[in-house]
Amino acid sequence: MKPPFDTKLVSWPLSDAAGSSDSTPALSRRHFLALLATLAAAGGVACSEDAAVSALPTDALAAFVDTLVPADEFGPSASAVGVHLTLTRKAMDEPELRQLLVNGFRWIDGQTNRGFAALNAESKNSFLQRMSEMPGDSLPRALFDQLRDHCFAAYYANSLAWRGLAIDRPPQPAGYPDYIR
Repeated sequence: MKPPFDTKLVSWPLSDAAGSSDSTPALSRRHFLALLATLAAAGGVACSEDAAVSALPTDALAAFVDTLVPADEFGPSASAVGVHLTLTRKAMDEPELRQLLVNGFRWIDGQTNRGFAALNAESKNSFLQRMSEMPGDSLPRALFDQLRDHCFAAYYANSLAWRGLAIDRPPQPAGYPDYIR
């Protein structure tokens, strides 16, 4: 099965506040588990659900969704209402999403040297901006588009996110037909 995105990895230099430039490749536990989960999703090896869950980068995912939806005076951040946990559970039920998260965050780790969660806020915003501008069939763009869509759907499904808004129920699936009147 061909993935829905171009598997050629795109690279650009990214410096963070610490200016880390360690380029020594190492197979961390997270990368090993990500590889194992990817192989399992592709049918290459048997893998327990626990290993697949461990391979999902929950800290980086929390940082990613908080960059998309940070806390402000109107509401909590995405991770504060559990969006990253909702996405992790969704990925366990959807092998394509799980594979996209594992491969996408492996790519992000390769670009940042220290991982997305370790970047400062300005670097995170800049990184997501660049991902959103990449070609539509690239892994980074597919990851950005999917996480953006899933993040906002999960966020606004939670009543804690409605504070400061003139709504009293989730915007989807019914929408607001009375708004047109």
